[in-house]
Amino acid sequence: EAHVIELLEQCGLLAVADKYQAFRSRGGSGHAESIARVRKMVADKKDLSPLLKEKFDKILDVFERSEESLKPIFEKKD
Repeated sequence: EAHVIELLEQCGLLAVADKYQAFRSRGGSGHAESIARVRKMVADKKDLSPLLKEKFDKILDVFERSEESLKPIFEKKD
């Protein structure tokens, strides 16, 4: 079971990073708006397990607190 949780965490990180990048780099949304949009997507997904939703929320918490570190990686490129 620990392996499954670890895999969920890794997949969750990739999924959150991908959606966040899409909103920031390709969509031009700001940091706070991108976090809010990903949080809404997670909340609206009825088929996600509570464990996976919890993992997404924890990852989003880290992203939310890491705006300055994420800027150079995810800002929209001209």
